[in-house]
Amino acid sequence: MNADNRDSWNDGEEDEEEDIFERILEDAEEVAFQDWDSGGPGAGAGRVSVYRYRDKYYVMHDAGLGGPYNTKAEAISANGVDRETDATVRIWLGEG
Repeated sequence: MNADNRDSWNDGEEDEEEDIFERILEDAEEVAFQDWDSGGPGAGAGRVSVYRYRDKYYVMHDAGLGGPYNTKAEAISANGVDRETDATVRIWLGEG
């Protein structure tokens, strides 16, 4: 693959990832989350959210988008949404 083709391939991959990110924000249902606050300055607080979108589960956090996962439990466990730490402010695991 030459450099021009590689750049085109990477651009397409980034566009696809950005597109799914936008679709999840617009159309998905938030089914669980963990709010956290380390007490530190800057990016010392945030939310890790689990979304259901088209029968798959995705996790949004400060590092980006994770998934897809086949089950809500898998998404929660793989991303520590259910684990309480010193920084945990609130955990909501939704219904079911």
